[in-house]
Amino acid sequence: MITTSAIDGYTVEWDFDYLREYRVLIATRSGGERLTLETKGPLRVIFADYDENQTHFKETLPKWVWMITSIRFD
Repeated sequence: MITTSAIDGYTVEWDFDYLREYRVLIATRSGGERLTLETKGPLRVIFADYDENQTHFKETLPKWVWMITSIRFD
């Protein structure tokens, strides 16, 4: 299990199988530029294969964590 926590206390727990199924990544850059607090960084969760037209991806939106302050591995 992995737990990501954001600057506002928002927390998401991740199962390893879910991470493999959806190719969940931690981003530090966008367009070659480092993510900052103004751009929802310095770390943020992204779904590599996100497609807004796919229904199952709409269900992932609550898991898009940004401004990550901690990542815990259990």
